[in-house]
Amino acid sequence: MTVGSSPHPSLPATIQWLEARLAYLDSIGDFEASYALTAEHADWLLGCPDALRQPLIVPPAIASLNS
Repeated sequence: MTVGSSPHPSLPATIQWLEARLAYLDSIGDFEASYALTAEHADWLLGCPDALRQPLIVPPAIASLNS
């Protein structure tokens, strides 16, 4: 499969929506939903060749949970 034939043609728009949704969920303290949404999209993103060039930026609130 080539990048041009990716099953995820709207990767930038999807990542933008995902980052905004995660930020919102974190802002209201719904960390469980935020984690679930991240996990749900992980397989989708990892299966997309473009994901290697456009990695998902982890919101600071989630990143701080690993500290």
